[in-house]
Amino acid sequence: MNIEDMKNAVAKWAVTEPIIRKAYVFGSRVRGTHKPNSDLDVAVEIYTLLGDENPLTTWICEAQRLKASIAGIVPMIIDLYWYGGAIETPCVHAGLQDGNIMVFDAEAALPT
Repeated sequence: MNIEDMKNAVAKWAVTEPIIRKAYVFGSRVRGTHKPNSDLDVAVEIYTLLGDENPLTTWICEAQRLKASIAGIVPMIIDLYWYGGAIETPCVHAGLQDGNIMVFDAEAALPT
């Protein structure tokens, strides 16, 4: 499966998850340095659910469900991460800075 197919699969998945604000693929598969058994790194920005204090609270409650729902959309392991910006998630931020492709933006998809 090539990176275009992976991007499309992640984008189609993100559309089905209303809490996802943005979705990115990143890591070795985006950089072209992957090995045949490399995973696919996916980061998501999420909306805060009603009753939650912030996106981290929502992520803690929803991460397991999201990871289960994305499993199997591509023929490799997917590492799913929450992205909360440079301060909240510095390691994910660094990975995204190293190279990423935004595959979904809920706000760009909304009619104006």
